Amino acid sequence: MKNKNELSYKELKMTCPPNLFKFDTTEDLESIQSGIGQDRGIKALEFGLQVDVKGYNLYLEGPSRSWKNHVY
Repeated sequence: MKNKNELSYKELKMTCPPNLFKFDTTEDLESIQSGIGQDRGIKALEFGLQVDVKGYNLYLEGPSRSWKNHVY
């Protein structure tokens, strides 16, 4: 029996109409050189990368299938 708060996979999918964007492909966009709204995380990462101690590790976590899911 379906719970009243349970969503189907179709209800979880979000699509954007193509005419919403003002470019044809992402190659038309300027490259972003910094994080968007991630200032605190970027500062923490920069700090962690400067630590030069044997056995020191960085663990980054983010949404699955994103560049952030790596252990350094």
